[in-house]
Parts: sequence; C-alpha cells; structure tokens
Amino acid sequence: MERNNRVKSPVVWLSFVTELVVILGLWGVYEKIGVDQKVVAATLTFIIVSLGSFGILNNPKDIDRF
Repeated sequence: MERNNRVKSPVVWLSFVTELVVILGLWGVYEKIGVDQKVVAATLTFIIVSLGSFGILNNPKDIDRF
C-alpha cells in the first residue's frame, strides 16, 4: 500500500525528473543539441530555490492553506 502512494507522489516524480536532467547534463546531451550548460544550470537553480521557498512557506499539516 505504501509503495503505491510513493509512485503517485508528485515529489517522487519531481525528484526523478531532476535526476534525469542532471544525468543528461553529465552525459553532454545539452551541448549536442546546442543548449548552453550555464543556461541549464541557472534554470535548475531557479527552480530548486523556488521549490525550496515554497516548501518553507508551505504548511504540510493544513492542506487548505498555503
């Protein structure tokens, strides 16, 4: 039962996508398709900081309020 809930969790999928983006960067996929590595790094940093700020501001015990 617990395993099914983890697969449905958006946090798990966000972590999976983040790791996939990092792995693609390590393999050099972005350079091959013409995307600058600095742009990818800056975008990921922005997303991670934004999600971190949301996590700090979010109250996980109260699903009706931010």
